Amino acid sequence: MENHNLTVLLIEDNPGDARLIQEELTSEMDTFFEIKHVPTLREAKDAIENGIFDVIIADLNLPDSRGIETFEKVYEVAKWTPVVVLSSIKDETLAFTAVSKGAEDYLIKGEINNIMLKRSIFYSIERHKVKAALKERNELFKIVADNVNDLIAIVDLEGKYLYKSPSYKRLQTEINLSSNNENILNEIFPDDRNLISTAFQEIPKLKCSELPRYRMIDKSMNPCLVHSYASIVFNEKGNPEKIILISHEILEEKET
Repeated sequence: MENHNLTVLLIEDNPGDARLIQEELTSEMDTFFEIKHVPTLREAKDAIENGIFDVIIADLNLPDSRGIETFEKVYEVAKWTPVVVLSSIKDETLAFTAVSKGAEDYLIKGEINNIMLKRSIFYSIERHKVKAALKERNELFKIVADNVNDLIAIVDLEGKYLYKSPSYKRLQTEINLSSNNENILNEIFPDDRNLISTAFQEIPKLKCSELPRYRMIDKSMNPCLVHSYASIVFNEKGNPEKIILISHEILEEKET
């Protein structure tokens, strides 16, 4: 990340610590840091509400707020801005808690140098972008999955459900809904289970496959003819790990 202008909100009530951080950032040649320094939570919230910042660096112990509550109040009004927490050695556990609640990184006072500070800021900004993009994709997927009539499922190679779209509720029996070990084969008409079990074994070899038509069991325990497409998901080592199934009920041929 070179030749950038970045705006930084520094929340720190100790003048010495604030000056040290400002000096470390202003010594950077490739990036210009525009720093706004505030010593209290109240002033920080005002600054966040009235400005736009690329990153927030926050001490958790301020005159008007202390501990994890400080981070929670900052995060509440700045969820779209990466936050780096400042911590003393004795408060490192508190810093870990802040990270678990959404902070991108933490720095230990007395151990901060120019390289460490810049790296933390740059990595926090990029990590925050990735998390925001992932959250957006997840929200879009949920919108699609919640509103399609097709049955969308993710299963492991044995057929155990990892995810089922809400549309499955139209077909599932009370027994399967309450099961702790749901498996797609348990929801398939008994006479068709071997057919689909065999097809599952072939999917990893084909990567993508149209399954033979088969019958699922609907809420009334009646067979319901289904047409499915399966796609394999590989792990980082290139081994098959999951199967995505997109299915639809064949209404005109529904069996009785």
